[in-house]
Amino acid sequence: MELHQERVDGTYPFPDIPAYVTIKLDIVGSVSIGQDEEVSAKAAKVSTKTYVGYVAKTGNWYDEGGEFQAFQINLLRPGLPRAFSEDFKEETMCIPVFPNSEHPFREPLKLNKPLPWTTCYHSSFERVELRVPIAFASTEMATIMPMPELKRHMKALLEDQHRLQELKEAAHPSPPQPLTPYSQSSSAAVDEPAPLRGSISTRAASVSMENDADDESLETEPAPPIAAMSYDISAVGDLPDPQDLFEEIKIIEQLLSEAKERAPTRKARAAEETARAIAEANRLDDAAFGTSHKHNTESLVTAGPADAQPPMQSSSTPANPIRAVITFFDQHSFWGAPAEHPPAIFVALSQWKTRLCCCRGQSYEENMLEDKDIGPSFVTAEQPRARDAPEAGPPHTADTHVDFISA
Repeated sequence: MELHQERVDGTYPFPDIPAYVTIKLDIVGSVSIGQDEEVSAKAAKVSTKTYVGYVAKTGNWYDEGGEFQAFQINLLRPGLPRAFSEDFKEETMCIPVFPNSEHPFREPLKLNKPLPWTTCYHSSFERVELRVPIAFASTEMATIMPMPELKRHMKALLEDQHRLQELKEAAHPSPPQPLTPYSQSSSAAVDEPAPLRGSISTRAASVSMENDADDESLETEPAPPIAAMSYDISAVGDLPDPQDLFEEIKIIEQLLSEAKERAPTRKARAAEETARAIAEANRLDDAAFGTSHKHNTESLVTAGPADAQPPMQSSSTPANPIRAVITFFDQHSFWGAPAEHPPAIFVALSQWKTRLCCCRGQSYEENMLEDKDIGPSFVTAEQPRARDAPEAGPPHTADTHVDFISA
């Protein structure tokens, strides 16, 4: 899906970047991948809040089915973020959003329209990846962050990340690296300048190598939670704390873990139900076709490929109706040498053949009289009749044929 591409009706892929959206988790939809009825029932009882944030970029998760699109969203919070001494996060690691301007050293972000709240901040460490159904919508009512303001926010995020890393290293300094002996090769390596920024081909190669190494982990990576989003942020009353959203995501993870633990039990129960259904179908098959052989269904379900043995079928009364028809035709051939007492259909066909051949030289009444003298015997090649021989006479005409058919 191409972003920022306007359609004929004036809509864009939803949500647009970098637009503000409301966020409400779909707990039931998020856990449906677990295919667990108990988990779905628990998810339906979970109450969720409506949060706000702006769409920063597309997410790392890819939907092969093409039904969802993942996005990374920087969440909006009411008030300064809480400081956590254990992970070295400070209150100032954020940026205000106009009309709020309270910050020691950063100017507020200015959007295309003011926010309906007056004490909002973007924390540098409150970002979430969610997925939404692929859709299109108009951006007329959307609150959007202009690109210069977006770049300024990205710069603030990098500054806070570097600051956090410095605080961690100061608290836990790394041990000094041992000195390596001097060599010509190491000197050459040091003297060789390294580019500050890799070329496009260099970066592409490094990304390709990383992706190849992570292919296995990406296949097992769980899908992000599903969320319902809207451009109408004014519909939200009191802005909730984004930390509550992370707690809701933890509930989804717990429910999916519970469904995963019960997966073997569900599979075993499904196998039992399948075995019962097969046994019932075989019972109805035996009752319908009168077979006396015994189906060994349980052994087919429980035994492995090497142990499984095909059920014995009776050669005289096969259970499958199609096989019964084939066997009947094998035992009652309708071709080859004529039978001693041929079926009546062959007698009738032979008489019709005789009439068609002789209608040129005899009338219909003569043919019928001769048929009465002959009787219903079967005409073979060893018993020719005089009427089968061709007679010299006028050629067969359409009128004679019509009279025969009408008679």
